[in-house]
Amino acid sequence: MSELDLELSPTHPVMDSARPAHTGAGTEEARRFRALMREIAQPVAVLTGRDERGAPWGLTVTSFTSVSMAPPSIVVCLGSRSRTWSRIRPTGRFVLNVLGPAQRAVAESFAAPGAPFPGVPHRYTIDGIPVLAGTVAAVRCATSSVLPGGDHDVVLARVTRVRLDGGLPLTYRDGEYVAAEPIEVP
Repeated sequence: MSELDLELSPTHPVMDSARPAHTGAGTEEARRFRALMREIAQPVAVLTGRDERGAPWGLTVTSFTSVSMAPPSIVVCLGSRSRTWSRIRPTGRFVLNVLGPAQRAVAESFAAPGAPFPGVPHRYTIDGIPVLAGTVAAVRCATSSVLPGGDHDVVLARVTRVRLDGGLPLTYRDGEYVAAEPIEVP
């Protein structure tokens, strides 16, 4: 069986609950999985919030998606050891700011671990959460639950408000920021 043949046998680790697959970070399977995930373009957003003292914080994220339309909910995955996430998490509120193609510098400024809120243009929601200027969209959220997901926290959040300014998002693929482009259909 080649490494690309995904046909499962009855004794395959995925099918055999008595034998869990070893998928540690150093395994060949983990390296292939990482390579796969690098190939899939993801929209880039900055999650902003405030800590319990009211100071603004933010971090760049590429792992989020919708979960439900009724009630409107999203899931976002954040490094469980992130110092910025550990400051925002206790408040239970955040804004997911979806960046546009011209906002690469914004993404990079929020990508530094534990860095204070950079001097980027922003305003505040009525409850004091920073909302970045010039984004494609902004989604205000209230955390519903946080589940462990390996080395990440899987955050399920209820959407409380959406600002949609339109445009295509900035995306990230294979270690590079790229602009999403529509496909012309002949």
